[in-house]
Amino acid sequence: VVAGFLAGSGWLLIQGAVMMIIGDRNLVDLLVRPEGQQAVANLYVAVVFSIVMVFAIRRSTSPLTMPLILIGGGLLFYGMLAVIGVGSEQARAMQWLPAMPAGPGFALPQPVDVVTSADWSVVLQALPAIISVALLGMVGLLLNTSGLEVATRQEIDADAELRTTGIANIVAGGFGGAPGFTGLSMTLLANRMGAKARSVGIATALMLALMLPFAGELAGAMPTFIAAGLMIALGIELIQDWLWRTRTQLPRMEWLVVLAIPLGMAAFGFMGGMALGLALSIASFVYNYARLSVIRVNASLRERKSSIDRPPAENSLIELEGEQVQVLELQEFLFFGTAEQIIEAIRRRQQDRSRLSLRFVVIDFRRVSGMDAAAAATFVKIRNLLAGSEVELVFSSLSPEIEQALARNGIDFVSDPCVGRERDLDHALERCEERLIAAISREETWQDIEDYFAQTIGPSARLKDLVASMEEIRLQPGDRFIRAGEAGEDLFLLWTGRAKVEAVLANGKRLRLRTVKPGVVLGEIAIYRGGPRTADVVAEVPST
Repeated sequence: VVAGFLAGSGWLLIQGAVMMIIGDRNLVDLLVRPEGQQAVANLYVAVVFSIVMVFAIRRSTSPLTMPLILIGGGLLFYGMLAVIGVGSEQARAMQWLPAMPAGPGFALPQPVDVVTSADWSVVLQALPAIISVALLGMVGLLLNTSGLEVATRQEIDADAELRTTGIANIVAGGFGGAPGFTGLSMTLLANRMGAKARSVGIATALMLALMLPFAGELAGAMPTFIAAGLMIALGIELIQDWLWRTRTQLPRMEWLVVLAIPLGMAAFGFMGGMALGLALSIASFVYNYARLSVIRVNASLRERKSSIDRPPAENSLIELEGEQVQVLELQEFLFFGTAEQIIEAIRRRQQDRSRLSLRFVVIDFRRVSGMDAAAAATFVKIRNLLAGSEVELVFSSLSPEIEQALARNGIDFVSDPCVGRERDLDHALERCEERLIAAISREETWQDIEDYFAQTIGPSARLKDLVASMEEIRLQPGDRFIRAGEAGEDLFLLWTGRAKVEAVLANGKRLRLRTVKPGVVLGEIAIYRGGPRTADVVAEVPST
């Protein structure tokens, strides 16, 4: 959009230069009437002058190149007038010099007169238009600032520009001045001339202040072809840099957006062109963003298990039955253009007859930044699709905003048996694992501790001695039987109940690392490494 804005600004400069010379004359006037033919000849001279200026700027990097061309063009013009004996008024009649406005010369109103002589009832009626002008000025300033950042490859403080422009407009308004903001063309002209120091702006302001009483006479002495040629040259440079060169630097779709902005400005004006460019860029963004995958992981419970330490029999069951759980980890912002990817992924999995039928679909939102109402409605469609096949839909890592959006669109987290909710993905995976292994009891796997060791490490005549050396410890919920930092001298076998392994973070909060089920050995890491315990282990339910 910025490249299109700069290219469109180039077109507007060229258009303004042409209008400066030919005015509002139609094609018949330009071709038939003498004054029209004279305007065409003047335009031809301005175009030639702009070509000379562009050629010289590209051949020379000296900051004096452009001033010398402008001064040389003015001297050549007035030298020609002296040779052919044409005076200023005659040159003005031939449109070689701009027409001088009739009326008094330079005069500034006093701030007190502006306030006292104003018709405030009219001012109040025009207040909406005044506010619109201020907003348009702010938008214009931000666009020019963004364009200058790109064109000069330098960072510009937009806040400082807004503050400075606001103060300047307040001061200028006190003397009856019109609102304004940073000029794109003049700034780029100064940059082309190599005038980049802060002192250049100060010197320019001082020179303008000194010349202000003679502004009319100076403007009337500027040959029309020089002013128009300068504008055409700047317009050509902008179009060359931001329309022609970018055709090889940008993807075709993005370059077409750049092209559409100056074409829109030519057809519908500045605001129409910018609106067209913004609309096309938004459409292009939506199209390209919709093609990006919002599914970060699409796996089954075989590949994406919970952090629970389980005995071998349960792990084997999960390996066998894990295909019945589809795990989708989502990412980025979800909207109507991307949410359909989720439905399609679930539909493809349901239609895959080479795999076990689905029983659970887990959708994790930890990396989702937000979603719109259309995306929220999509999950209602997913719920209905799965409910027809008796598949449970489990949501995890929902932010309050996303949870509210889902609830508003019809997802019932409280009473709907087809919908579940867990605080994070690990608990959602644990939920599905527990459902899959719910039919298997511990007694069906091993009869006693000696039988457990025989199945896990193999039969041995010393197993009875190992069991006899073990001490039974009964734990209540919250009992901490392994502490981080303590010496690791004992091994623990969780026989009944459930425990959790957790670590203490720097902020004092506790983080669950994993959950431990019966049949799991604990405390072996400290013994292997010969160092202190690395984490706490706490009973969650009455355990042995």
